[in-house]
Amino acid sequence: MAATSSKVGPFKWYILHRNHLIALYLLAIYLSISLVVLYDFEPIFFAIPTLLIVLLLRVAWDQSNQILSAVGIFILGFILVSFFTSTVQTKEQRSLQLLYNYEQFKNITQLNPKIAKQGENFPSEFNVFFIETNPRREEFSSKQLCAIESAAKNNRNGHIYVLSIRSQLERQLKPLTDLYPNIILMKFMPIELFRDTPLFSWWQSGLVFKSKYSLAHISDAARLALLWKYGGIYSDLDTITIKSFEPLIEKSGVGYIYENVDSIGNGVMVFKRNHDFLMKIMHQFAANYNPYDWGANGPSMILKAIKAYCHVENVRELLDNASLCDDELSIFPEEVFYPLRYIDDEYKALFETDSPRVVDLLRKFTSSYSVHYYGFKSKDIKVSTRQNTLFGYLASCNCEFMYRHVDSNKLRFE
Repeated sequence: MAATSSKVGPFKWYILHRNHLIALYLLAIYLSISLVVLYDFEPIFFAIPTLLIVLLLRVAWDQSNQILSAVGIFILGFILVSFFTSTVQTKEQRSLQLLYNYEQFKNITQLNPKIAKQGENFPSEFNVFFIETNPRREEFSSKQLCAIESAAKNNRNGHIYVLSIRSQLERQLKPLTDLYPNIILMKFMPIELFRDTPLFSWWQSGLVFKSKYSLAHISDAARLALLWKYGGIYSDLDTITIKSFEPLIEKSGVGYIYENVDSIGNGVMVFKRNHDFLMKIMHQFAANYNPYDWGANGPSMILKAIKAYCHVENVRELLDNASLCDDELSIFPEEVFYPLRYIDDEYKALFETDSPRVVDLLRKFTSSYSVHYYGFKSKDIKVSTRQNTLFGYLASCNCEFMYRHVDSNKLRFE
């Protein structure tokens, strides 16, 4: 009697393990979709999960497996929707595309003759710049108006320039401009700002309009061009200025910030006019622009450039020691611009009612020029003047007009 072979042929092995193989195959499809979507790869990479699902559908049809066919069609539909949303411009991107055609943009929002025109010579380098790049913003939020007022109140010898795409915001700013003559609203004209800089060719390429992060990337570029052309201080609109920037205007640099690793922030930047570092970083921005990463053209790019410019391995080496960079570039300690971190939600202490940390934080602010509260994290937090919060206290001291306005109308800072 012949001995029975214990070996299992490939076909039988497949039959025995078919369900496991299908599960692994579906897992591979899931992982490939996740990588493409989560890491914002270019649309061409959608071809990988699409090919995998087509092969799966073919097997399902050959075997008349209705359940597997239904699953495959569902996944294919998800891939197509993801691909469509990654390639079709959003309303925001289409609005921004109008900026690419200067003549068309000029006809959409006419410039009020009373608004200072971009390109005029600034009277000094004691300039503080705010930029609003969103063409769909109808008005500033009360928190943003507090940022503008606090800068004007604490820097009366400086010129507070508010650059906005929407000139209609002039009416909303009028109470503040009447109270603080040093506030000047300017039309943000990207093509004029980037002219005569390395960023002009980048702007003309239109590549920024293909990014879902267009607003952030335009803002990243604009602050570099502004400071290089005119010198001064750039500040984000999610800040409260609590001290005059005047002691800093003879310096050039950015603030240190800890984000699980040593890093820098570009939410507040201080530079002399025509600083060589800004010219180098603008060249890098134009040459290495990445439309698929939110932060790649901001702090990350500046951090790498600082290390190369100052020949250091870690920016921490430059803290309070600009001599390592021939006194050309300073890295300001974290408490100067970013006394509250966002990685461990420390910024939330600003909005806590009757926070037990108030005394310690106010002591920490003694070295601070402004307090950053990270709008992308705190945008949904509304603050009532009836609440006993640290934000309310800072607002009452540094943006008194806005504080009284919010308080008397029983509104909230939002």
